[in-house]
Amino acid sequence: MQYDITLRAIFIKECGLLLMSHIDKDSIILMHGLVSIIDFANLECVESSIADMIDEVGPLMKRDVVKHLVNGRVKEFLRAIKSLWIYHNKTSCLLARYKNISVVAHDDAHRLRTLLPDKSIGIIPNGVDLPDRTCRRTSSEKPMVLFHGVYGYEPNEEAALFLIQSVAPLLENRLPQCRIVIAGRNPTESMLEAGSSCPNVEIVGEIDDMSNYLLTASVGAYPIFTRTGLQNKILEAWSHCLPIVTTPEILSVFDAFSHDVLYCARTALTANDFVEQIGDLLGDEDSCLQLSSRAFEFVKSNFEWPSVVDKFLQLHIS
Repeated sequence: MQYDITLRAIFIKECGLLLMSHIDKDSIILMHGLVSIIDFANLECVESSIADMIDEVGPLMKRDVVKHLVNGRVKEFLRAIKSLWIYHNKTSCLLARYKNISVVAHDDAHRLRTLLPDKSIGIIPNGVDLPDRTCRRTSSEKPMVLFHGVYGYEPNEEAALFLIQSVAPLLENRLPQCRIVIAGRNPTESMLEAGSSCPNVEIVGEIDDMSNYLLTASVGAYPIFTRTGLQNKILEAWSHCLPIVTTPEILSVFDAFSHDVLYCARTALTANDFVEQIGDLLGDEDSCLQLSSRAFEFVKSNFEWPSVVDKFLQLHIS
């Protein structure tokens, strides 16, 4: 199942309906980030309201502040820090009225606790459905390295360009039979232009069922360098028993849920590192099986939808 932001909204709505049987007062569920509001009854009754926040904006704004500061761009730095202050102020004002707040990752909770120290903030991760583990069908003759995402989201575009421009040429020299497939909605012009000159890169764009690619890929490569909360694409890869290489930053987000994640993926920072790790995995079937089995169990223990629903209900009923 390819994760979509609307799934979180559906999940929150269904949980809200379950909550209505446990509380007496009207509730509001707020989806913040890509904002949609599900109004159960009277908007003025906020005493038992719930705000569920997915913050895709704040981390990117903070990154811009740091980038402009490091590069000595004073005007851009001042403009970025003002925008970040306004965003945080609006977020604080918006969420202050809600009794319960939930977020998807520990990073999000830390940021909100700084803004709203008196609020109780719970961590409710996104969930995934677990497919049949026996369905994997990879090709040893022409192995596929997969990256997938939605490319209107800047860190995904950056990761795709890194694979196309930096990893693909090195991988072609080491493993000429290997291809990099970049899948997902809204590939940018920069991606398409860069990919057109790389014979071992295929940009497939939007597809109906990402599971087919996740089950046929040999290795997943996810060079995401901006830490922006829980990466659903990683959960999807793990739930399909796909061995992956990603950055330490991304893995550390999952480490907050369980230290077992350190044994679920290979990590890399540079293009050479990614090529080295990809090559090692493609040449070592036992390591791939060990990684994918550990990752599947990690997801099963922490991110299956039923357990996520239970966490949400426990947070807001208690």
